[in-house]
Amino acid sequence: ILGPIRASGLASSRHVQYLLAAATVKPPMDQVFASTFPNLKLVSGKGVHQTPPSLTEEYIRVPGSADKHGALRASLSQWSKGKTLVFCNSTASCRSTDHMLQEHGYPSTTLHGDIPPVVRKKNFDAFVAGDATVLVCTDLAARGLDLVHVDHVINFDFPKSSVDYLHRAGRTGRAGKRGIVTNLITKHDAATARDMTIAKGKLQPIMEVTTQVNLAKYKHGAHAAVDSAAKRDEPSRGGGARGTRKLKLKPHKLRTLPRRAKTTPSL
Repeated sequence: ILGPIRASGLASSRHVQYLLAAATVKPPMDQVFASTFPNLKLVSGKGVHQTPPSLTEEYIRVPGSADKHGALRASLSQWSKGKTLVFCNSTASCRSTDHMLQEHGYPSTTLHGDIPPVVRKKNFDAFVAGDATVLVCTDLAARGLDLVHVDHVINFDFPKSSVDYLHRAGRTGRAGKRGIVTNLITKHDAATARDMTIAKGKLQPIMEVTTQVNLAKYKHGAHAAVDSAAKRDEPSRGGGARGTRKLKLKPHKLRTLPRRAKTTPSL
């Protein structure tokens, strides 16, 4: 990109200025920018690499992967107004989740890289027009698409990095509008979710938070406080899924869904 721009500037004897804009900048791109533009001036706001205060973020602890579909439906029922993006980490997860929602009567469609471009555009247009109010997608929809009115983002699969989290969450609550981000958390994501709530509470960037969770640390370290607090709390009688437990973590809400009891079939 830079080559043709510089050539055009030299041909017209004009001084070319460059404006580089990005929601997130991480290594090695910061070094690339510095070496390519020695006189680079960095301009950033106080909220860089943070989710905006207009977002309501909640973390829902799900006992296991088998319980996630039920938790997703409960979240969609609780926040039923407007349009919702449901993010998955794979095309297989996208397909199964979209199929499940359609079986339960939700007006959903899907968007991922394995869909032919013509069908992908058709599905996207259906979501924009409101014919489908739920778009089940991969990170293909996390950036670069013109999505103005998204009210709710659900991370059905927790993002693989904090950068992905920022871009997904940034699909809602845009231009000062209110938005909701719901995260379905399994035991593999719990430590990272805890770190994100702490960073948010201290108004710190979450860029450094990694999703490569050490399970031994989760079970025996400081993050075990999440489990002990969940056991102490009484079941909530408020909205959301029945039997949900809420932990008193601010500014986020962290809830735990109980595992479904096994039943013995009658003879």
